[in-house]
Amino acid sequence: MSANKLSFIPFEKIWRMRIDHPYSMFVRDGDMAWSTGQCPLDQRGEVLYPGNLLAQGLVVCDFIKRFMREIGCAASALGRVVAYYVKQHPGDEQMLTRLLRDRLGDDLQIIPVAVPYFYYDGMLLEIDVYASTTRRPMQRLEDAETRIALEVIDAGPLVWAALRVPKTCTRPAEPAIDKLLADAGLAKDRLLADQWFRSKEAQDLASGADVSADLDSDAAIGELTFAKSPVQSEVIEEPVALTIRHSGDHFYVAARDVTAEGGLVEQTQAIMRTIEANLRRRGLRFSDVRKSTTYYLAGSSADELHLNMQVRNGYYSKPGPASTGLPVIAFPATPSLITVQLLGIASNR
Repeated sequence: MSANKLSFIPFEKIWRMRIDHPYSMFVRDGDMAWSTGQCPLDQRGEVLYPGNLLAQGLVVCDFIKRFMREIGCAASALGRVVAYYVKQHPGDEQMLTRLLRDRLGDDLQIIPVAVPYFYYDGMLLEIDVYASTTRRPMQRLEDAETRIALEVIDAGPLVWAALRVPKTCTRPAEPAIDKLLADAGLAKDRLLADQWFRSKEAQDLASGADVSADLDSDAAIGELTFAKSPVQSEVIEEPVALTIRHSGDHFYVAARDVTAEGGLVEQTQAIMRTIEANLRRRGLRFSDVRKSTTYYLAGSSADELHLNMQVRNGYYSKPGPASTGLPVIAFPATPSLITVQLLGIASNR
């Protein structure tokens, strides 16, 4: 498979959702690849090993390795792994992290995020992976006083960074974070995408679309992506708060409804209309999106996922982007019921 070719793995293979949709199992664009959230499901959308986190982890790791081969990436291309899981027992986070390192590789940026539940009964796990065939070994820096840690992977055109603020940190985190980023050569004007997950100990620091998560040892984890050249940014405040950033051909969009009006479907509709208008204004299309991530607040039924999916699905056609959508505990600093984030690469396709 050519490294310069845009390629997709369709969703008809191995496992599927219980709703028709336009998304792809994996997407590769040049040296980089993204997965849809990999789930422990079979070809009928039935949950494999219901209620068994370890068994589901083994199955999902096998899916990931298979699809990495099919998309033309060696296992060593894996870099960032975001593991959404339902915590059942103390130590689940550590067990899952060990499993992922054992099955997928030790040189990984693993971000475990506990969620309240999934949309299919018995499902405990969903995993996103980000890969680059030109990635370099991960570097780890730590602030001696606060024990805040920074993991950095140069992924070629982009840089993946993970910031971990431990619960033992009693000093203001921002000065240490700024120093770590500077020591790693990561300038704030090159921040392309950011998502923070915060435990209850760090709720007072939350802002924007930060997500509440039941973290074991960390008060907060930041999932950051940096560009290699300066990033241009624009922010729209209301009724949909939208941030759009771009650097060269790469772009990022984050949107949430801040009116506290309407239900989940109505807020999803408002968000997608706003995103569409702003993409069009910049000469971009939904076909340029490579990865979509949606967090929402709702119950555990499949219908609540499928209803907001139906709204989002209407903006894409096959082969669509890699996509992940799942319920989270809360958005501690916004009245939104849903947030949508897009990563893309402008193309002439």
